[in-house]
Amino acid sequence: MGKGSGLTRGDLRRNERVARLRELVPAVNAVAGVDLGEKKQALAVTGADRQVIARRSPRMTVHGLGAVLDWAAERARAAGYAGLTVSCEPTGPRLMLLQELCRRRDLPFVCVQPLVTHVAREQEDLTGDKTDEGDTVLIARLTR
Repeated sequence: MGKGSGLTRGDLRRNERVARLRELVPAVNAVAGVDLGEKKQALAVTGADRQVIARRSPRMTVHGLGAVLDWAAERARAAGYAGLTVSCEPTGPRLMLLQELCRRRDLPFVCVQPLVTHVAREQEDLTGDKTDEGDTVLIARLTR
């Protein structure tokens, strides 16, 4: 690509960024949207068509999510997906703990910007229905 293709440098950079993201969120993976809290976590495993495959809302700190991530990866494989990509909104130190748990399990990990989820919630008219469980599905959808 380049000269004669009609693509700008911006197009090329955008295409490279999308290719890098697609490596983390391949179509063959299920996506786990996670809403991190202080004492309660929420997680929804979703398929390519936004179907919720599995859901958990354990009352625990982020430190205890390792077993839940293992369970989510197993649910994804049982539903016919090659793997699991984990996604959440960045929430300071909790984010770093989740990222480390994913790294130990070799699970791709991405973040969705809070402003993007806020706008998506407004577009879907979910502003009055702000729940951790609802946010997990929204985070997974935006990741996909």
